[in-house]
Amino acid sequence: MPDTLAVFGGQFDPFHWGHDHVIRQLIPRFNQIIVLPCAHPPHRAVSSTPFHHRLAMTQQATAHWPNVRVSDYDAHHSPNWALHTLEHFQTQYPSATLTLVIGSDQYQVLHTWYRIDDLCAFAHIFVVPRDTHPFTNPHIPVTAKVTHCAAPPRPLAATALRNRWAPDAVPEAVANYCHTHGLYL
Repeated sequence: MPDTLAVFGGQFDPFHWGHDHVIRQLIPRFNQIIVLPCAHPPHRAVSSTPFHHRLAMTQQATAHWPNVRVSDYDAHHSPNWALHTLEHFQTQYPSATLTLVIGSDQYQVLHTWYRIDDLCAFAHIFVVPRDTHPFTNPHIPVTAKVTHCAAPPRPLAATALRNRWAPDAVPEAVANYCHTHGLYL
């Protein structure tokens, strides 16, 4: 298999079984996976949960996978655009083919992202299903290299978990971390 790197960003507020499901879809397809909690995403409101907690939850939830690495890059480069993040990881992994992993909800608005033509020329896009959001966006550059994940979605929203905590909706390590630090209770 050629050297492939998936970059999977998100709020991870909290990291839940839906995120775990996405990573399980990525593992057989990519040599390395970078999970990137976003500190100050440019397309949405900043999380009310401090970054260091979201980073720690994500690290604990993914620690058992040897080819998955959690990066704090965004904490030091925020707000940040996806293209700049991918350019950074290309310097870290110069021989790797980069793929940006996004949900179908973000795919619908991907054409509004910063320098979308350059982003699509720079990296592949891997779209995972999210709830009932369709896999369509007629505004994406025709040259974009887009792959749609065929796995069914795991319908779970972090917003719902923040509003009504359900420890069984997250990996045990995350539930324990949240309990210890009084998060979402």
